[in-house]
Amino acid sequence: IELRLPCTRRDHRWLKGQVEATFLDQAPDEMLRRLVVAKHRASGGDGVDVGFRADAVDVPGKELAGSLRAAPSFRFFWDNDFTLDRRDDLTTIGLGERGAEELRLVKASEGLYHGALLQALRERGDKIEDGVPDQELTRRFESFRGRDCVLPQGLAEKRAGAPGKDGGK
Repeated sequence: IELRLPCTRRDHRWLKGQVEATFLDQAPDEMLRRLVVAKHRASGGDGVDVGFRADAVDVPGKELAGSLRAAPSFRFFWDNDFTLDRRDDLTTIGLGERGAEELRLVKASEGLYHGALLQALRERGDKIEDGVPDQELTRRFESFRGRDCVLPQGLAEKRAGAPGKDGGK
């Protein structure tokens, strides 16, 4: 995916600053929230409450690197191909591998998952599969993409040229 924006040198610097500001705004909260929730769960909490006050959280220095490495905002830039390029007053933001057959993006978990929704879905009778490998998911998606289109009856009749409920109007 490429987004091409006409940008002066000044606009390009501003855009880069916005990307940086977004990262700097999100990453610290992601790091702190992950630590707070992990400590809350370790102390017997349910993990549903993910609220916290940043000024009330102490992060030992030895945990900073690991916390930053796990922050979804940080992971996004390292787990995916991302480019920000300026040439001839045109800034191009690229996401994904150029020339690849498919676009595959990775979004790291914030570590805030709670099993309440999964439990409710299973209690309702929804079939939820555990541990389906990526290769099987890819196979299923390819099968889905290759199937014949299933249209609602009225639309199928219109496309086939048959008169529908409204007399074919």
